[in-house]
Amino acid sequence: MTFYRRRHNLGYYQVARSWLESLGPREAILDVGCWDSPVATWGDFRLRYTVDSRQRPDLPGVAKMVAAWPDAASTIPDPVSVVTCLQVIEHIPEVRPFVDALFAAANQYVLLSVPYRWPRGMCREHVHDPIDEAKLEWMTGRTPWRTVLTNDQQTRMVAIYEAV
Repeated sequence: MTFYRRRHNLGYYQVARSWLESLGPREAILDVGCWDSPVATWGDFRLRYTVDSRQRPDLPGVAKMVAAWPDAASTIPDPVSVVTCLQVIEHIPEVRPFVDALFAAANQYVLLSVPYRWPRGMCREHVHDPIDEAKLEWMTGRTPWRTVLTNDQQTRMVAIYEAV
């Protein structure tokens, strides 16, 4: 069973999809750290891109790049309307350059999700737990336009930022 198939019904995906579909027609979406999820297919975008360091299944109408972020940032053709990065930044030791590259790639919005207040050690790959609103602001250097907490197996925070 794929990663996404195990998680497709989790609230953070539902919030992300709803927000992306509510934005109306936009030029381009970029999903960073997408693995096998279809996030880049959601919403009304003319161009769709994904970047992940792992090989991933093809998605119809989506240009995929197998590369590490932020190294891949220079290969994105132009700034994109919306950049998404779900359940990724908690894994990144040098988080600020990673996040700054997300914002540099976007010209309208950045949508992030993170585990919310998970205790340190709950997931050994998470280097920033626990994350709350203040820590997310420290990690991004920005205040989100809107946040939502989802409660499924564990709580997650979904945040959307204006990129400008």
